Amino acid sequence: MGRTDKTLKYIIRSLTTYYKRIQVLDKQRTCPGIRSSQLQSLNLQFRNAKRRFYELKKELESKIKGEIVIVTYEIEGKRSSGRFVNLSNDEVEFLYHNLSLWSGKEIRILEIQRLPTYFSDK
Repeated sequence: MGRTDKTLKYIIRSLTTYYKRIQVLDKQRTCPGIRSSQLQSLNLQFRNAKRRFYELKKELESKIKGEIVIVTYEIEGKRSSGRFVNLSNDEVEFLYHNLSLWSGKEIRILEIQRLPTYFSDK
């Protein structure tokens, strides 16, 4: 699986796996009687797991972040609306212009609203 096509499910499962791994490694690092070579190895694994966890968390945030675009338009005197994700105003106008050409009906965009999508962990 390439970096660009990770699903939300894959990212969340990976985050859960790394979170559990971090918890286990943290407990192992504090065990009494551990040799310095083992401690060094555990510290390295711990840092790598934390780094990977934060990388995956950033991927999750970037996957969730975006905009819902709500377009209100008029077609043959009737008001209607459409919803899209992460389209620019130019792309919306281009889409409706072509829909107008294909249908042979005049479509006039009345309003374009943008609602941000986000993840709040507060």
